[in-house]
Formats: sequence, C-alpha cells, structure tokens
Amino acid sequence: MSDHKPNESNISKTLEEVQLMASFNIYEPVTSHRRLLGPFIIFFRRVIRRLTRWYVLSLAGQQERFNNAILQAIHNLDTKVSALELRCNSRIDSLDILQESLKEHESRINSFDLLRESLKVHESRIDSLGKLSESLSDNEMRINSILDKFHNESVYLSSRIRRMERKQPLHFEEAEDKHYLSKKPAVNSEDYDFDYLTFEHMFRGTEKEIKERQSIYLEYFVHKQNVLDIGCGRGEFLELLSDNGIKAKGIDINGDSIAICEDKCLDVECVDALEYLSTVSDGSLGGVMLAQVVEHLDMPYLIELLNLIYAKMEKSACIILESPNPRTLAIYRNSFYLDPGHVKPIHPDLLKFITTSIGFREVQEKTYAYSKDGYDLPFIRGEGITNVDEFNSGIGVLNNILFGNQDYSIIAFK
Repeated sequence: MSDHKPNESNISKTLEEVQLMASFNIYEPVTSHRRLLGPFIIFFRRVIRRLTRWYVLSLAGQQERFNNAILQAIHNLDTKVSALELRCNSRIDSLDILQESLKEHESRINSFDLLRESLKVHESRIDSLGKLSESLSDNEMRINSILDKFHNESVYLSSRIRRMERKQPLHFEEAEDKHYLSKKPAVNSEDYDFDYLTFEHMFRGTEKEIKERQSIYLEYFVHKQNVLDIGCGRGEFLELLSDNGIKAKGIDINGDSIAICEDKCLDVECVDALEYLSTVSDGSLGGVMLAQVVEHLDMPYLIELLNLIYAKMEKSACIILESPNPRTLAIYRNSFYLDPGHVKPIHPDLLKFITTSIGFREVQEKTYAYSKDGYDLPFIRGEGITNVDEFNSGIGVLNNILFGNQDYSIIAFK
C-alpha cells in the first residue's frame, strides 16, 4: 500500500500571502526620503490625502470588501481541495488494496489452472478405473455364473453318487430300517428307477432360481414358528425360512432330496405326509407350505391330507398350495406332461372349493409372472378397421389362455 501524506496545496500558500496583503491602512504616516524637498512633499501629500479622503475611503471600503470575499472564496476552495485530496488518497489506498487482491486472485487463478489440469488427469484415471471396474464386474458375473454351474454340477454329481450307493442290494432286515421305503401317497419316482433329483435340476430350475421365486411367500410366515414344508425337495424354502429366523421342518419321500437337505444341515425327514402329521399335535403348526406337490397326489389322498393339515395348524396360521395353472394351456406343452410324477392338474377353483369346505378362511388365488410364456399374439393396428378394439380384446383373452402365467398358488388361513 502506498503512503500518501496530505501536502499543503498552492492555494493554501496563496491564501496566506493574500491574507497578509488584504489588510491595508489608509492612515499610514506620510514620509519622504528626499532631504530638501521632503518636507514640502509630505505637506502636499497630507493636503491631498485630506482633500481626497472621502473618495479614497469609499474605494478602500469596496476594496476591503472585495478582498474579504476573495479570501473567503479561496478559503472555501482550499477546504474543498483538502477534502478532495483526502478522498483521492482514500481511493488510492483502496486501489492499492484492490491491486493486492487482484494479485492474490491471479495467484488463485493460476492455482485453479493447475488444479484443472490435475482434475483432467484424475478424470482420465477415473475413466480408466471405471472401465476397469466394468471389466471386473463383468468378470465377477462370469465367475459367479461359473461358480453357480460348478455348484449345480456338484449337487448333481453328489445326487448321482448317492443314488448309485442306495441302489446297492440290501438285506431285507436292513431295508426295513431305511426311511425311503415309507408309505407312498401316489406314484413316486422311487417306485421305479428314475433319477428325479437330476430331472428337477435340468427342468425345474437351479436352487438359486427357486429361492428367488419362493421368496414372495416369506411374508406369510413372518413371526411364525414350527412351519412345515411338505415336499421340501432340495430345501430351497427351508433355507429361506432359516435365513429369516423362522424355525421349520421339511418332509419328502424322495431319499435323494432328503440327502441334499441333510448336507445343508436342514431339519428334514424322509416320511410320508399323512404318516408324519399323525404324530403332530393338533394346533401346533405355525404354517404349512406345499410347493408343486398337490398335482402329484390322488384326490382322496389330497382331501385327507388337507383335512389333517387343518387340524394340526394353529389359529391364524397360513397354508400355501402352489401348482401348475391349468387355465393356461401352455403348461401342457411346456411342463406338466414332462414330469412323470404328475397325476393330473388341479384347477384353482377346485382347490379353493376344497380348502373353503374344510374350513379355511380368506382363501385367495395368485398367479406369477415369472412363469409366463415369453410370447404373445400381436394386436392389430391400422386405419378403417371397425372392430379393432373388440378384436384386440379377444386377442388379449386368447393370449392369457395360451401363454398366461403358468403357476398359481392358493393362500388360505385357519
């Protein structure tokens, strides 16, 4: 910042000089430096001053007033000049401060330029990291897919090995102790040499897929205990219940499936459903699950089973019955007749009637889009078609009959 000291202006100096000259005295003594003529000159001057006094006094008064006005104007001008000088000095100081600030901003701008260049470098690195992350994510997905395949293959191979071991000849006394020789409700894959576990693995879906589908049923068993999964298969739903802190037990008549569940440390038993339920106390079950089971059962067995389940369930407990949807004709082409264990399709209205007549309440039906066929008949578009809406409405109905949701569930409460 520059140092600006207020200096006396030329106007101030002139003001002092004028002030000294502004005052004059018309009565100053009359003198003369001449020796001989001096007295005469003094005399005549005094005479003339007395004769002209009236006139000189008038002029002197005017001159004095003029001098005072000039002095006042000069004084006012000096005051304003001093004020302007102070303001200029203040502005100069502000300009100095602004100049210093500008220098700082220039330095910051230079820093910003360096930062911008650094950001460009980091952006380039981030782009590279993003591409690397995408590549790693793709690799992770591929690795997870490979691991899933290895897991599924290991399950498949384990089941084949167990099946081969179980097919070894047994003495009659030893066979009587084997739980897989229990009473069968209908046609069972173990009644003949059929590898049902491998069949499920190939055509029903992986364990991961089944768990994703069955996760929608968890909400009906929240805060419940002693849930029974009839026809538990590989134990997907039992795992879901266990992961959510729900105590459950699974039963199945397929020894290969039970062996898989035992490997997962699940609570399972290879036993017929009617036989097991006969040992259960009335009103003790917190819920019952039968996923893709009822279509494997003869009608007398099914009705007896549902009556017994109702007796064993506690008040407000839920039962879920999942089965292929015969309202959609695609099930016959895609899956129903593929499974040798299927007896016949169970119409959802029939299942609702049976459960209601037994005493179940709040009986409802749901279908699931995950099992929808991946094709629909196209709607027509065009000008001048008089019945286009009616035709497309019929196409919608036909699509639902041919390619609609291929699985349904009956959900009911005691």
